[in-house]
Amino acid sequence: MRTVERIRRVSPTQLEDVITIHDPEYYSKDWQARFVYTLRTDVRIEDYVCGEPHRDISGIAGVRRP
Repeated sequence: MRTVERIRRVSPTQLEDVITIHDPEYYSKDWQARFVYTLRTDVRIEDYVCGEPHRDISGIAGVRRP
């Protein structure tokens, strides 16, 4: 299996992330997933260390829970 991820700026406020999966053992052709991220100035991304207590971000406007 080979995974390729390409990230590029598509506008001053957006990033496009395209992930391509190549695995001829399981799939007859490559497949892709595409995500577009919009700049948010109201959220600050902080460092995270595995083992730290879980931080609940569901109170931030625009964050969706599964």
